[in-house]
Amino acid sequence: MARTGRRKQKPTPRLSAPELTPTNVALMDVGAAVYRFVKLLSRFPGERLDAQARGVLEKTLPALDALRASHPDHPQVAWVAGMILRKLGRLDEAAQLARRAFELEPTFATAVSLAYALRERGDIDAAGDAFEAASRLDTDDVSARCDLGAMLCEAGRAGEGLRHLEAVLEKEPAHPVAFPAYAYHRAARDADASWYDKLAAFARAHPESACAARSLERLRAEGLHHPAPIAIVEGFLAGVADALDHLHRDRDPWLNRFGAREHGYRLLPPLAPEELRRVEASSGARIPADYAAFLTRVGSAGAGPYHGLLPLDGPGQIESLTGDFPHTRPYRPEPRVMSASERAALRTDEAVRGTIALAHMGCGYFSVLVVRGPRAGSVWADLRAAGSGLLPTHDSFTAWYRDWIEALSKGAPAELPINAPRCAAPAAISDYLMAWERERKLPPGTAGEARVRQALREIPDGGIAIQAEASRYFDAGDPVSPCPSCQHMFEHFFQKDMMRPAQLRPGVPPRAARRIRPEA
Repeated sequence: MARTGRRKQKPTPRLSAPELTPTNVALMDVGAAVYRFVKLLSRFPGERLDAQARGVLEKTLPALDALRASHPDHPQVAWVAGMILRKLGRLDEAAQLARRAFELEPTFATAVSLAYALRERGDIDAAGDAFEAASRLDTDDVSARCDLGAMLCEAGRAGEGLRHLEAVLEKEPAHPVAFPAYAYHRAARDADASWYDKLAAFARAHPESACAARSLERLRAEGLHHPAPIAIVEGFLAGVADALDHLHRDRDPWLNRFGAREHGYRLLPPLAPEELRRVEASSGARIPADYAAFLTRVGSAGAGPYHGLLPLDGPGQIESLTGDFPHTRPYRPEPRVMSASERAALRTDEAVRGTIALAHMGCGYFSVLVVRGPRAGSVWADLRAAGSGLLPTHDSFTAWYRDWIEALSKGAPAELPINAPRCAAPAAISDYLMAWERERKLPPGTAGEARVRQALREIPDGGIAIQAEASRYFDAGDPVSPCPSCQHMFEHFFQKDMMRPAQLRPGVPPRAARRIRPEA
């Protein structure tokens, strides 16, 4: 049978790091060399680099140094070098180069580059001056004033920032960055959820605006939106069993995904409706409708986000439903400026009254479902163990559970809803390594990988335990399972043969899971 179809096209050649070497750059015209660096940068448009992108840029640094040495006063060389170093986080050097480029050639591009470098370094006033200079150099381009307004708002100077954004919107009412930034910061400043509706309408009319999508997500995270009424989604309930079977059979048959070895993609039998009514009667609380339907029609515990879904009727769950959950927006306390009594109160169960624990994220962090209070039905992250307070993550139990299924089906890793968790395990290992160096009279931080491997392998089996404080979740001193970030760290050490799995003491289940309920 003859085959039909498109003929394979040759792949488009991509610029690779080896082309930018000191030898090759020396043979190029300066304009051609700068063009190649700019083309390389265009492959990484985001503000943050992943490890692969960082490696590519770092490999070009010798070529960049050679270009700078041969053309020390060329404005375009200083400009592109500043942008690359800013991407790599070398902010002082980047700011110096960007300033030099602007002095040599004061254009809109060099002024904006200087502004970005100064903004990244935290020099807000100087960055503002550079954005103003860019606006004067090209009065028709409103992007610099837009960035200035957004920067000032993010720096806590909302009054100034909003005025700049308003000036942009007077010229371009539908600017794809200015309007989302203005809507977000107006809502945040005035605690006015009506701006969410305006921004949602803007996003529907301008689906190309990535800034609008990000701003809507931020407003949802801040609780500055109008959540839809909690609803029972019949299709979701009917499809959970098949989805779990698919995840286990086709995506994770060896239970390698985070938490899978604990729940095995299996759900415990549903809770009897009369048992749910008993729980509601004893607590005086009405369980959110979608969660109640899941418990009585799908499963009562087991397979679920993080280390698995906890039972509603487990120890400590019903007792936590006394009182209303008081928060409507993220609660981010600052323990460093709190009194001793305030810090003690932060750690007590009173901080999460009106909620029940849905899942242990690891390292003492929990997903909790609000049952009583103005945000009843929503799911929050209890991150007090990381010093990060309480953050809303989903409008409903259904959204929380469905997001987990969809993320697993796409192969996405488990993540915490915070950028940099302050977990005890990495700090403890760092302290141990420093003590190990001191005992051997080694200069701090000079031990190579072989020495670090030696130090870590000296830890006895069970010698690493993440221990909990007393709470409704755990008893004091309980060893707990790691969070996704710490699990990734340990697996890195295991794969490099720097640690043994037996050195990590297994965690115990949260108190809510410490009983076996007779199967219905």
